Amino acid sequence: MKHAIDLNPRQAARVFEQATRSHATILLEPSVWGYFDGLKGFIASGDERTVMVEITESPPQPLEGLRGLYCDAELLLSGHRYMFCSDIVEVVRLGEGTQTLVLSRPATLQVAQRRRFWRADLAEPSSVWLASDGPEGQRHMASVYNISQDGMACRADVAASDVLLIGDTVDSSFDLPRCPRHFKLKAVVCNKTPAADEGKVILGLQFVRDQADREASESLRILTEFLAEFHQGALQRGEP
Repeated sequence: MKHAIDLNPRQAARVFEQATRSHATILLEPSVWGYFDGLKGFIASGDERTVMVEITESPPQPLEGLRGLYCDAELLLSGHRYMFCSDIVEVVRLGEGTQTLVLSRPATLQVAQRRRFWRADLAEPSSVWLASDGPEGQRHMASVYNISQDGMACRADVAASDVLLIGDTVDSSFDLPRCPRHFKLKAVVCNKTPAADEGKVILGLQFVRDQADREASESLRILTEFLAEFHQGALQRGEP
C-alpha cells in the first residue's frame, strides 16, 4: 500500500451500506490488546450511528473488558481495504457461542490504494468516455493515463470528478493505440488523486468482472493479451 485516500461522509455512508448488505469481513484491533491479538468478524447489521460486528473466530482474550474502548478497524469489501477508528459501544451475547460488538459508525473512512498488475503507460494519447451507471447517466470524456488488465487511471476534469464518486459504477468506452478492439467495460471508481495539471484529477478505475457478460469477458481477455504483448515489447526495448 502506498497511501490511503480519505472518503467524505457521503462516500463513507455508501461503503457502510454496501458492507452491511454483503456482510463484509472486518478485522478489529482493540487498543488495549497486543499487536497480534485481533478479532475477525463480519458486519451483521447497522444503522446511521452503529455497526454490529459478529465475531466469527474465538477471541484471544475475553471481550467483556472492551466496552467503552476504541479500536482500529479494517473493512474488506469488493477487493478493497477501508480503514477507520471506532468506539466499542457494547458487547452483546446473542446466543450460545455468538458474540457481537456494537461499534460507533464513523463519519469518514480511508481506502487503501493498491496496484496488483503492471500498468502500461501509453505513448500515444487515448480518450475514454465515462458514463454514470443508469439510464440518465451523464457522459464525461477523460484521457487514459495508464491501464492494466485490472483497471485504468485516467485524467479528468474536476467537474467530472465531482460527479463520479468513489464507489460509483461507470460505463467506460475507449480505444487503445494499435489495438483493433473497441472496449466497453463497466468499472468502479476506486480513488481520486489531484493531477499536476491545474483543474485535473486522476481517477482510478477497477474493471468489473462478470462471467455472465460474455462480451465484457471477451474484451477483458483481449485486453489482457494486448497488454502482455505491450509489456513484452517494453521489456525488449529496455523499458521498466
